[in-house]
Amino acid sequence: MSGTSGALRLRPNGRSPLIVVPVLVTGPALLLVGWTQPSATASLLGFGMTIYTLRNLLILYQGRLEVWPDGLVNQLAGQRAEATWEQADRLLVIRTLFGRYVQLEERGGPRVSLAAPRTGLLVHTPRFDAVLNDLSRMPGGSRRPVPVHRTVPLPAIMVQGVLVLSVVGAVVVAVLR
Repeated sequence: MSGTSGALRLRPNGRSPLIVVPVLVTGPALLLVGWTQPSATASLLGFGMTIYTLRNLLILYQGRLEVWPDGLVNQLAGQRAEATWEQADRLLVIRTLFGRYVQLEERGGPRVSLAAPRTGLLVHTPRFDAVLNDLSRMPGGSRRPVPVHRTVPLPAIMVQGVLVLSVVGAVVVAVLR
């Protein structure tokens, strides 16, 4: 992919550290609670939160998406992926308990989680839908726009919500013993 005319360059929402940093502080705090209150649950949760949040920080500061009329280059937390529009089957908007992000589904290949656009539950990306629309129309030449499919969020969000409540409940029970 080369050339600069007609390129679309996207980065993750810069306001997301407002959410990521407090969660990053919570992970080590739970590790400390797990260490002082001998709780394997708090320790494991603290370790998991710390790793997950560090990954999100990497996405925020290293993540970028460069889109051209012939394809795209995606950089996401140490992973680089390139795809041509001929390989693209559709764009998927993935809803989670904590926000939305976009994946590119390739024909006969893997899904690529894009660095942008992304939006959070508490910190919204104001132009998420407009940027998604621009992204779907980027294929140049005689290529048709890439269709956008929005996932049905209820089952995934229900499972994520139950998991979050279960883990929080387990930590509370473990710490209060």
